[in-house]
Amino acid sequence: MILIVTNTEDNTIDYFLGSVSKKHFRFNTDKFLMDYDFDFSQNWYIRDKKCNLFINQKKINGIYYRRPVLPHLNIQNANDNLSWQLQNEAYEVFDSFINSIDVNFLNSKYAMIKAENKLIQLKNAKNVGFYIPKTIITNDKSRLYQYLNQNKKYCIKPLYLGYFELNRNNYIPYTAIIEKCDYDMIINYPVFIQEYVEKKYELRITCIGDKIFPVKILSQSNNSTKIDWRVDNCSSVEYMKTRINNELKNKCNKLLHCFNLNFACIDLIVGKNNKIYFLDLNPNGQWAWLDEILNLGIAKEIERYFYERK
Repeated sequence: MILIVTNTEDNTIDYFLGSVSKKHFRFNTDKFLMDYDFDFSQNWYIRDKKCNLFINQKKINGIYYRRPVLPHLNIQNANDNLSWQLQNEAYEVFDSFINSIDVNFLNSKYAMIKAENKLIQLKNAKNVGFYIPKTIITNDKSRLYQYLNQNKKYCIKPLYLGYFELNRNNYIPYTAIIEKCDYDMIINYPVFIQEYVEKKYELRITCIGDKIFPVKILSQSNNSTKIDWRVDNCSSVEYMKTRINNELKNKCNKLLHCFNLNFACIDLIVGKNNKIYFLDLNPNGQWAWLDEILNLGIAKEIERYFYERK
């Protein structure tokens, strides 16, 4: 049985569980203190009280460490500071234990933390042979003027935030072209800027072990998606199954090995000059919408990874 560590709002796991054949144990960490009995002693177990399903050391095939969040409290009238402390204590209880289990992870928490570092990603991607757009990180406006070629376009993007929450709404900070008039906004605050690559199309490559699931993203066929294809919740762009050559497969596999990952989504640009540029690696990336649209077989491959891996 696979232990899936996630939360009740993880639609990717909803899709996964509806697409695979075997029974898996879903541990929704937001409901940790309400819906689960547990004993994290030497002979550990977790029980889902709603369906009376158990998982323990005898039943576990591996762990898919997906989207854990802070637990909701099962106590009343706690002040904000106490609530925060109790939530974090409860999180550390299950998180420390789960990540100490000696079992096969799709990705370990600690490998993912390292792999999320964008600067280490760029370094390793270059080492395995990808082209990297000229990259500038600075909070010095005068230096920025020196770095940028006035005859080229540049884009600004977040170094860390994949999304942020404001007034209970989630927002994605999209990549945007930076204009010369924007430079004056840079006053002691660091920015992450890359030279803009004119694209033929883009690739999103989902890697599971040594299996590769490449998708061509026709971002340049729609004006709204030319800079960042994720706008409109990724619904305004066309996706196609595609094939990649062995050289590109090997680069992707080598990049995962740099971080000791068994799963990742890699975003690439195929430039008008036919060079392939690395943009990003997400060690816990979303994949379900592409699997559903294109029938790629990603969900079944994740299940196979746990049950058939030697």
